[in-house]
Amino acid sequence: MPEYLVSYVYGQGAVWAILDAPAVEEIESAYPELVVMDARPAWMDYPEYERIRERQRFNLAQPPSGFLLEIVKARKPPQT
Repeated sequence: MPEYLVSYVYGQGAVWAILDAPAVEEIESAYPELVVMDARPAWMDYPEYERIRERQRFNLAQPPSGFLLEIVKARKPPQT
């Protein structure tokens, strides 16, 4: 399964992660709060990228955990 570098921007910071998913569109549908990167940012060297892969890797097919779970919890329920 392809892996995608994603970020969640909040206030003056961001959380970075690797998300294993079949396609970008599926990530955008499941987590519209995330930005899917086309490429690694210039400031992110390879060791930093590997650190993210080791500590913040998720699979779209699995239930949300870590910061993804916090994103889901923070969503407002639809208005009826």
